[in-house]
Amino acid sequence: MKRLTAILLTLCLVLSVSAISAVAEDAPYTMGNPDTSDWFNWYWPDDGAAMGTAIDASMFLDAPAGKHGFLKTEGMEMKFEDGTPAKFWGCNVGINFTLRNDNLKEDIPVLADRIVRCGYNLVRLHAMDLHTYGNLFGTENITGTRKLDPEQVDKVFYLISELKKRGVYIYLDLICYRDTSFADDEIPFGNQIQYKGYGFFDEYLIELQNEFATNYLTPVNPYTGLALKDDPAVAVISITNESGILGLGVTNTTMPNYYAADFQSRFNRFLENKYSSREELEKAWQEDGRIGLREDEDFKDGTVVLTSMFEEENYSRERFSDIYEYLYDIQVKFFEVTYDHIKNTIGAKSLISCTSVGQTWGTLPTMIMATREVTDVYAQNIYKSHPTGLGAGSITPWISPTVRGGQELFQHVGVNRPANVPYFMTEWQACAPGHHAPEHWVMLAVHASMNHINPINYLLQEYAIPERNSGEISNDGFQSFPNAMMTSISPVAAMIFHRDNIEPFEDEYSKVWYKDEFFSKDTYDTPYSKNTFYNWHVTPWNVFPYGRSVTYYPELGDDVSEVDHVGLDNMYRKWRNNEPQSEQINWNQDTGLYRFQSDYTNAACGFIGGLTIDMNDCIFEMENQSATVALTSCNMETLGNTDRCLIALVGRSRNTGETMDDETASKITNGGTGPQILEAIKGYITLKFEGDVQIFALDSSGRRTVEVPFEVTVEGYKKFYADAKYETAYYEVVKTKGE
Repeated sequence: MKRLTAILLTLCLVLSVSAISAVAEDAPYTMGNPDTSDWFNWYWPDDGAAMGTAIDASMFLDAPAGKHGFLKTEGMEMKFEDGTPAKFWGCNVGINFTLRNDNLKEDIPVLADRIVRCGYNLVRLHAMDLHTYGNLFGTENITGTRKLDPEQVDKVFYLISELKKRGVYIYLDLICYRDTSFADDEIPFGNQIQYKGYGFFDEYLIELQNEFATNYLTPVNPYTGLALKDDPAVAVISITNESGILGLGVTNTTMPNYYAADFQSRFNRFLENKYSSREELEKAWQEDGRIGLREDEDFKDGTVVLTSMFEEENYSRERFSDIYEYLYDIQVKFFEVTYDHIKNTIGAKSLISCTSVGQTWGTLPTMIMATREVTDVYAQNIYKSHPTGLGAGSITPWISPTVRGGQELFQHVGVNRPANVPYFMTEWQACAPGHHAPEHWVMLAVHASMNHINPINYLLQEYAIPERNSGEISNDGFQSFPNAMMTSISPVAAMIFHRDNIEPFEDEYSKVWYKDEFFSKDTYDTPYSKNTFYNWHVTPWNVFPYGRSVTYYPELGDDVSEVDHVGLDNMYRKWRNNEPQSEQINWNQDTGLYRFQSDYTNAACGFIGGLTIDMNDCIFEMENQSATVALTSCNMETLGNTDRCLIALVGRSRNTGETMDDETASKITNGGTGPQILEAIKGYITLKFEGDVQIFALDSSGRRTVEVPFEVTVEGYKKFYADAKYETAYYEVVKTKGE
């Protein structure tokens, strides 16, 4: 009955789907421990050999990186100095690969081939300052963080040069995990003080952060002949990652006495500048049933208390408002001072990101506005899932299908997005063993392209690369390089993002924020709840597939003369009626089916089993309950004109012998061993192509393994069966002229 309801709903949406397989309809679908009897062994691709094959997306890279000059911003878009439009489909590379890898120079070409072949044109070098050993400050027995280790920096320089040659740009993080060392003289509180938090207001820590930026950005890279500050291949420099004094950092930790005293002293000076007398402050903070100004507090004596745990107090709304305004000022001043040092003192020509806003702040408007005041680009980290690992006992939450409700990843994309500034999603991932991970790659490629978003996948590779086919498995759930389903779908997603002409949303949900509203007690509900501050003006969660959400700041120069709620009304109407999003996109959250079709790609994902999905250039009739399937041109020609196209059929993957808690499918009970196994996606595919064709099954490196037979339908279409015996996620279709 549920299947019939789904079919009827889909037919109403003119999706041309119908039941085709009682087997698919009635087959049990276990999330945690599926029947893997017809899954096949998957081995890491030989990406060098894959160049030029149907799975090669390197055509979208324009080598060498930097040839068009430095990046410039134009509202939400970017261009290079010579006017060439710029957008980025990127990935993260971590410290363990770059600085803790004894085989780095041999591994770099292997990794670079994967990056290029999968269509990534940007790499974010992340967490190179991670504390403990093997960071930018040394390999072992590190005695301080005031100087960079030349050999470690050389590794970063070499990686950058090799990526630059191949047309890959760099997104460079500065402060991520650095803490102080005993050898860092004049640190008042000794060892291991985090720069995140304390480094936003302590003047000496700010000085040391600027010193670090100078040490990193000004030496000449011997492999390129340019310092990082002068290299147009360095697209963006990020001041700090996932850190802000608003909502995270010192406001929810216990500070050492030295910094607590400084924190309170600065707050008292802030109050002294705002209020003319103690009496005025006392009156302002007065509120029945709540703590205003205590009798023993006076800003002239520096005795007005501000602890890092202030949110647990029963303060009056006005007292809370002043605290948040004080924190906001600290945040903006830190960004301004550091930005000025990088741009003007050092002379860096790259775009600057103040911080990558973590998902903790996804609904924290003040942090976003503080960032927007100074930054060149806005950056946010968003995850579908965030596991603890892949070993036994690991917890892997949020493995539900996004196509059924858009939870986590896509809902957070639109929350409080600032207008008139480019948007980078500096970390995104649907982590292993998320059973529906492939759908996110295709859906994000579509929605990022149409919304001027630059996604950077976390994490392509974190560790040294074992020998191909060695049988080793992924070290954690974040990596894409050694993951069968992620690697298999990634070139298709890159092709869609870079090439397909995707129509922008017709509707926009526009919001206007004024700074004074953030710090007025009238903004908050009564009685005061910090949640109203954190979630104030949140984008409606359920209408995000139907339009773009944009936040405007008049005080920062945004034009709000034409802002209205007509767009939101239209989005709600379409959501209530479950309408297609556009002629190209039909995301039916009720049935769990997502369809996208352009001149270059026909793709579907979600619960496709037992349906006939009739698209412009093909028909998918798959038997698996859930999968991501796509037909895409292998070049810059449309599906109607191309002589070669790729069919990708990607489902679940897991380690051999891996098991999960099947009741919730959120806990790994056995991590398994290598090699990984990949689900065989089975069913009929009909190609609406004229003329003769040849169809080939491909291996993971894109090489042809066997020619696949097909039949010609009465319409002249070519129809073949994707069989588990081919042990592949890929088929290549070659159009031939015939005799």
